[in-house]
Amino acid sequence: MSRDPSLPISARELTPHRPPLLLVDRLLAFGEDAGLVEATVRNDNVFLNDDGTMEEVAMVELIAQAYAVVKGYHNLLEGRPQRMGYLVGVRSAAIFYRVAVGDCLHVSVRTTNDFGPFKAARGEVSRAGKVMAECGFKVWMPRDDAEASSDE
Repeated sequence: MSRDPSLPISARELTPHRPPLLLVDRLLAFGEDAGLVEATVRNDNVFLNDDGTMEEVAMVELIAQAYAVVKGYHNLLEGRPQRMGYLVGVRSAAIFYRVAVGDCLHVSVRTTNDFGPFKAARGEVSRAGKVMAECGFKVWMPRDDAEASSDE
């Protein structure tokens, strides 16, 4: 895996997700607790309907994966190993428009609260500047033994 932190960087470098479940392509921008991720809806997307549109529930997964990419980049910059994270809650999800094969999406995410291994965040999916979906969510990122002992 490349350790070059320059942007843009492939999502495969930053998250444990792999095809066919990897929905995001690359990290475009990064801030301390926020980032912008690009995703193109492809024919091999496992969440496609027969008409080529993506299942609405997959928009939440898209946002969660974007968050994983942002956190993965943060770990890369800090010289820390990648960590697993688990989506544990979704609130105030709103799907405004459907997306389909060929759509290039931008997913912005940001941490809104930090409770140690639990993070609260918000995300938004847009296409050509138009908001397609948004949601708030919670992620559990369990600490490994090395992290836990360094906190003592």
